[in-house]
Amino acid sequence: MVLMLLADPFQLITTAEAADHCGVDPSTIRQWCRRGLLTRANPGERGEAKYSLVDVARAEQATRHRARRTPHPKTPGTAAVTNPPPNDSS
Repeated sequence: MVLMLLADPFQLITTAEAADHCGVDPSTIRQWCRRGLLTRANPGERGEAKYSLVDVARAEQATRHRARRTPHPKTPGTAAVTNPPPNDSS
């Protein structure tokens, strides 16, 4: 999926593809929609939800930043969030 992101960030992908790209369950993608972090694009031929890759990447980055987790390794151009080591003043 990373190559698709670099080739065409506005390509539309399904819920399952978005979940695979982010390494999360498809229900997480639907939850991001309910929370307003991700907006559906035009539905596909069968009426299924479609999302642009760039919107999926932004939603993933927002949730990972909010949770203070490190970015998923498939997300290009993101720096790992690290916690400082404990102050060992013994």
